[in-house]
Amino acid sequence: MLSISAPTDGDAIDMQFEAGDLTAPGGAVLPADRIAVEPSRIRLSAGEEADVAIRLTVHDLAEPGRYQGRIHGTGSERTDITVVFDVVTG
Repeated sequence: MLSISAPTDGDAIDMQFEAGDLTAPGGAVLPADRIAVEPSRIRLSAGEEADVAIRLTVHDLAEPGRYQGRIHGTGSERTDITVVFDVVTG
């Protein structure tokens, strides 16, 4: 879960989020289409904050390991947020 906030002394912000691929040090990849960002768009008034959930769906054949990637935020503000997921066998 990410918490995003607008500055208290600024204008409203609009952002949309898009995930990139997640990669492990050994070269394994979990593609971006396995990552859901909810909500994918937000509009915040000055001083307002919102939570954004990052959900990863892992297929049964995914290699265990630590996967890292970025969530790209664009709009009136721009940011890249690094995310890390540990995939373990069940």
